[in-house]
Amino acid sequence: MFVRIVIIVLACMILRPIAVAQDGFFKEEMVRNGKYFSFPVFSQPSRQHVAKKINRFLQLSELYIIAKPPYTHRIFEQSTANDGSIYGGKSAIRANVYSNNDRVLSVGFSQESCGATCGYWNSYYNFNSGNGDRIELTELFEPDGYQKFFKAVLKKRESKYRREVRKKVEPAEQEAYLGTLGCFESDDLSDFFVRGRSIVIDGDSCLAKSQKFSGLDMNVGIDLKDFHQHLSPYGRAIFGLSSQKVSAYRSTELPQLFEGSVNDAFPFVMVLREDSWGGYAGHYAYLKYGEGLALTGSTVAGEIKLKELVLSRDVVINELGEVRKPVQSGTVTGRLVGNRFVGFWNDISRANTYSFEASAK
Repeated sequence: MFVRIVIIVLACMILRPIAVAQDGFFKEEMVRNGKYFSFPVFSQPSRQHVAKKINRFLQLSELYIIAKPPYTHRIFEQSTANDGSIYGGKSAIRANVYSNNDRVLSVGFSQESCGATCGYWNSYYNFNSGNGDRIELTELFEPDGYQKFFKAVLKKRESKYRREVRKKVEPAEQEAYLGTLGCFESDDLSDFFVRGRSIVIDGDSCLAKSQKFSGLDMNVGIDLKDFHQHLSPYGRAIFGLSSQKVSAYRSTELPQLFEGSVNDAFPFVMVLREDSWGGYAGHYAYLKYGEGLALTGSTVAGEIKLKELVLSRDVVINELGEVRKPVQSGTVTGRLVGNRFVGFWNDISRANTYSFEASAK
């Protein structure tokens, strides 16, 4: 009997999809599916609205859903669906929490996606623990201070990268690797996280796919003592150098989480960002359903015109397995006015038009 009880207890521990941690300001539940998938869900009784805002931002951005408890491995289903694109659906997403205090929450994900070929990348999110806004690195510095910080980072990155290449790359291939140095000069430093008293910059996105398996350490940390004099009041609050509450500082740079409704009747949340080509992309989800609808488009004559895409319910089976291609289900047209998106939603036939309004809360 004792042996049976032990076996049952061990089985429950192994099969449990959620690990709970309470070492930081936010309580963290790590939802897992095997060894390749992990995703955090945060809670904080004193700042429930902040935790909810952060969770919705992360889930829409990376899982393309708004998850509802109880959280199980099914939260990964939308993001792993093969959409028929060259990279298909996600085949791995592993989470790391780098900072979790009452000023800043820093989260990162190492990810893989495979279709006709595979892609590998990291993504990072830094949040104001006081109000849930996503933090842009430039907001933490005075304008001229950011330029000085950038130059210090560039110098340290170049020096470390040269050492890494000399140590880990075959001599005949080193020259090709050193071409990556040019990427550092134009990098916007968006891949960063806060860890203790440091800002860490990840340069993995500068590597070609074939170079990502060379074991190069692309992270460079800059200690607070080397940049504290360049910080803005917001940055000083984030690093605990002032008594000002971080909730007093708001972020306006995209991407941010918007809350709104269609036709004043159907509430939704949306993450909207500027893409690499000068257009816009993101996802939104009706709170009733939770499934993310993709948005992609550009600015035309001062208006943002977005296609609304949803994964087809029809499954096609080919050499890549089960494929659900995205199909257009509507359009969203509007303008960003301050922290508000004001516009209209149309169905694909344009027979129905409803108001589509949201604001960053």
